[in-house]
Amino acid sequence: MTTPPDTEAMTFTISSIQSVPLEGKLFHSAMNRKDKTIVYLHGGGLLYGDKNDLPEPYLNLFLSSGYDFLALDYPLAPETKLPDILASIQSGLQWFQTHAVSDLSLDSADYLLFGRSAGAYLALLTASSSTVKPVAIISLYGYHSLREASFRIPSRHYLAYQRLVKADVERLLSRVPIVTGEKELRFALYVYARQSGTWLSYLMDDIKEARNYSLNDEQLATLPPTYLAAATADPDVPYQLSKILSQKIPFAKLSTIDSEIHDFDRDTSNPLGLEVYRDVIAWLDETLSN
Repeated sequence: MTTPPDTEAMTFTISSIQSVPLEGKLFHSAMNRKDKTIVYLHGGGLLYGDKNDLPEPYLNLFLSSGYDFLALDYPLAPETKLPDILASIQSGLQWFQTHAVSDLSLDSADYLLFGRSAGAYLALLTASSSTVKPVAIISLYGYHSLREASFRIPSRHYLAYQRLVKADVERLLSRVPIVTGEKELRFALYVYARQSGTWLSYLMDDIKEARNYSLNDEQLATLPPTYLAAATADPDVPYQLSKILSQKIPFAKLSTIDSEIHDFDRDTSNPLGLEVYRDVIAWLDETLSN
């Protein structure tokens, strides 16, 4: 993610975890302003990735459509476990609510939550527990439950990759919290976790806690309007999870993608990604004007 022309980008420290700063990067929209901020949480299985991973064409589309855009750091697992990851995001949102108008030159603290994959999971859980709710959620190929059976057994998809050894991939781990996990390095950790069916053990000390980090039907019913998109043959996160979300969240739209690619928007040379983001914008404009 680079700074688009004619926009301002400011980076600031929101909080820290064991002296490691957690930052936010804010892009101001310069046109058609909606006075609402999209708060973005990146994907990466909670084990890798960083806040700058959204391809520039999609960022530019949000900005040109009038939405400010705030990308948040969060600490990665397994160096930081899921409870503290979620707490850091809540702290970031509280900081935003306090400083949006006074320090960030925004006209409103209204916000949307946007996540891709694991970031969508974090967005859904955060929205469920936030005191000040987002006005909408964008969930691309996300999930709401860690009780999904396929998350607990070896993944056929990842078993097709070169088999990895626990001792080798765990050499990648840091002794201190990290907020940036380069895919070239840390993706191997995720592949091993899915090959071995041990992904949940990297997220929490006791996988029995998974029920505490999964949304039930009653919780889903309290979520704000939500845009969902997922590929029918997603090999990583089952499409059925987005289907369930579309049925349980009161005002939800599901865009079904005929693809076998999990992150179908990754390749910006494929017009499919931009079509979905344009549909997101149209949905936002209609939903938030009502």
